[in-house]
Amino acid sequence: MFSSISARLLVVTVVIVMVVEIAIFVPSIANFRKQFLEERLVRAEIAALTVMTAPGGLPPPETTRVLLQSASAEVIAVRRDGVRMLALVGDMPPIPAARFDLRDDMALDLVVDAIACLFFTRAGDVHHVTGSTQAALYDTVEVTFRADELRAEMMDYGIRILQLSLIISAITAGAVFIVVRRFVVAPLFGVIGAVERFHADPEDPGRVLEPGQGLDEVAEAERAIAAMQSEVLRALAERRRLAALGEAVAKVNHDLRNMLAAGQLMTERLGRSEDPMVARVLPKLVGSIDRAVALCTRTLDYGKAEEARPETGTVVVAPLIEEVVEGLGLTGAAGEVRAEAKGDAHSPHRRKIGKADGASEGAEGGKADTDGGVVLADGLVRIVSRLGPDVRVEADPDQLYRVIANLLRNAAEALRARAIPGSITIAATWRESGGAAPGAAPQASGPGSVPEGPSWCIEITDTGPGLPGKALENIFRPFIGGARRGGTGLGLAIAAELTALQGGRLCLVSTASTGTVFAMILPASTPVPARQTPHAAPASEVAASNAESG
Repeated sequence: MFSSISARLLVVTVVIVMVVEIAIFVPSIANFRKQFLEERLVRAEIAALTVMTAPGGLPPPETTRVLLQSASAEVIAVRRDGVRMLALVGDMPPIPAARFDLRDDMALDLVVDAIACLFFTRAGDVHHVTGSTQAALYDTVEVTFRADELRAEMMDYGIRILQLSLIISAITAGAVFIVVRRFVVAPLFGVIGAVERFHADPEDPGRVLEPGQGLDEVAEAERAIAAMQSEVLRALAERRRLAALGEAVAKVNHDLRNMLAAGQLMTERLGRSEDPMVARVLPKLVGSIDRAVALCTRTLDYGKAEEARPETGTVVVAPLIEEVVEGLGLTGAAGEVRAEAKGDAHSPHRRKIGKADGASEGAEGGKADTDGGVVLADGLVRIVSRLGPDVRVEADPDQLYRVIANLLRNAAEALRARAIPGSITIAATWRESGGAAPGAAPQASGPGSVPEGPSWCIEITDTGPGLPGKALENIFRPFIGGARRGGTGLGLAIAAELTALQGGRLCLVSTASTGTVFAMILPASTPVPARQTPHAAPASEVAASNAESG
């Protein structure tokens, strides 16, 4: 019965008005009693004056009875100049059950006496009241009367007040009910109807609520619901797209795994070749095919691109980056120079590295850069690594390979899009304890957390055109964070997710028309050696240092 807002508001309004009326009724009934008693005092004073001014002293008993009856009193006494005089007395003067002095009573006393008279007066009780009148014919007037008439008058007055309160409550509640029904509930019914229609077919864009232009709460609710419905519509469209993409990927993966299996057989045959170049490239090719087969298998097994738990170990980052550069086909002239200068000295980075000294030669194999780094690629896209063999992190080599590959691929594509020479620099900074990524804003950080203990902050800096504003709003969200035409935004989303699985975080440090800097913070495998060669400071710290010196 009272399940609707309007009905509840109606009841609440009636209750509130009644409570207010009760709060008004208490002092009102006290004032009514006071006026009643003052009237009795006036009538008693007139009766006493009649007796006191009559010739011959005391009136006859019949006259006394008439005067007491007209004053509704049992005993009347007056006081003048300090002398108390008994004016009128009935045949059997009763003993008063209560005595009241209106000259000394405060407001609270009047309220208490009124409540006591209304609820605790018994039949036949007699009250004695002392007071003075406005005429002031006597100093004080005392009257003793039966309280039944007073209580009856007070009850009648209370009933009239109650009836009036109910009428006021009904009128007020009805008016509130009509107003609320018209200006609050009716718009809410419209919102509820729009939500129900959207629920019936949430994929129909025509069922999205059109919010009103007002500034009230209902209009704000409409705007919030419309925004939510638009987001749900977008999410459903994205889910349909992902479902179709997942089905296509599953089919492609099935055939791709068969093709990769054939590639594995051919690499086994290439392993028998005595060509030095084949011997140098073959291990990297085998590793790339193995990673691709494992990824395809996981996708088909789980039916979704959910990343497996990382199998962490000590990873030396420098040779892994060289392997990524070669796997992406970015080596160019630098790779040829290294091959001629070092021959087969480059020790290929295997998929699982479990010892600290397994790939230190990788950082030494390239052509020396003027700033002390190693040039891994030297062409339209120049890649310089400034990582030493002591940059070792706790991570899954396969997943870390994919992170670095996504970051370098994005940077290289940004540089190639400009069709002018550019560079990519990889540097690292040792961090003793956790904290925010240097220079990274919270909204420009991927999932995960910064390691609390010792860690390496690996920064990849390019001289490309920077990221557009649209990409910055959803930098690590798939399908909507693409930075270039035709891009899906999956690269950075995958890189951020994989970095979080390693116990680290991927952050966007800065982006401008002169280049972009990404920071990858990963837990360090061992404390940094005391005799380490200092690494070049990452771009964010160099910028801060230049700002302070300027």
